[in-house]
Amino acid sequence: MTNAIIKIRFTLRTSHIGYDYKGFSSYIIKLIDESYLHLISGLSFFSGSVVLSYFSIKSTGRIRLLAIIFLVFTIFHSLYHVTSYFGQELLSEGLLEPLSVIILILFGLSYLIIKSRQEVKTLE
Repeated sequence: MTNAIIKIRFTLRTSHIGYDYKGFSSYIIKLIDESYLHLISGLSFFSGSVVLSYFSIKSTGRIRLLAIIFLVFTIFHSLYHVTSYFGQELLSEGLLEPLSVIILILFGLSYLIIKSRQEVKTLE
């Protein structure tokens, strides 16, 4: 409700100059090409993988296994975004994207297995 009031007030103030405000995000999306979004996402996933690699080195036990699986996912998913930025559609869409989805499913399954084993130990 408040958004609509602000939009109406802003439209009324700027209507005399012929400027129609559509929101900040719509203009940013027009400025940034889709390929640049792949590059930004790839670099973000890669920076996350640096943190995960440190965590997987310092951790022990089952949490280390989960951290390593998620680290492998973030590396493959960052490679997917970077190869998509460079226009390698066959490599990115055909190999790296399905592989990263499979690794993410493996992470989920291993989490469920570890969690169920912990619950069995607490019941005993």
